[in-house]
Amino acid sequence: EFVANVSHELRTPLTNIKLFHELLALQPDRIEEFLETLERETDRLTALIEDLLALTRFDQGIVRLHRSSFDLNVLIREFVEDRRKLAESKNLILNVDTQQELPMIYADRNLTGQVLSILLTNAFNYTPASGSVCVTTNISQHDDQDWVGFMVQDTGMGIPPDEQQNLFTRFYRGKVGRKSGISGTGLGLSIAKEIMDRQKGKISVESVGIPGEGTTFQVWF
Repeated sequence: EFVANVSHELRTPLTNIKLFHELLALQPDRIEEFLETLERETDRLTALIEDLLALTRFDQGIVRLHRSSFDLNVLIREFVEDRRKLAESKNLILNVDTQQELPMIYADRNLTGQVLSILLTNAFNYTPASGSVCVTTNISQHDDQDWVGFMVQDTGMGIPPDEQQNLFTRFYRGKVGRKSGISGTGLGLSIAKEIMDRQKGKISVESVGIPGEGTTFQVWF
């Protein structure tokens, strides 16, 4: 099943790359248009391969965690500021609300950033123009333990409840994702969950599945 899914996901960008390479030779006057398409398809192919390599490293147990104590608020603010221009280009409002005096967490900072990056990318992709994305940090108590985490909330299309149990499955894309025309491998959330599992953390999703009501992803350490 895995090989079949990989083959299917690889075929589309490769087919388009071959097609536009041929068109480039036939219609050299449209070089700029065709090169833009070739670049997009190459980026999609590269992203897929990087995701597959990441999962392979997890499966083979060769991903080493480099844990350290760090301030989650600082990490959140860094990522939000780095992506503010991207949000503006999509006509989205990007907000951040960090809780003061948040305890330090002991985790892999780079991998935690990768989880945040995956969630922000999804939020940007599936939130229509004039919508908003908000990242918050918080502390909660559960099972007599303190949990520190962050939430990424959007005002996008939402995720139907019957699809949520499959969201973190490799290659899974819901109806909204398939119909949107937005490129995606269905691997991002599975990578995020793998990272959180390795760090003994939690990742979950909440959505009523109504357009405009959006989706909230929660990540806890």
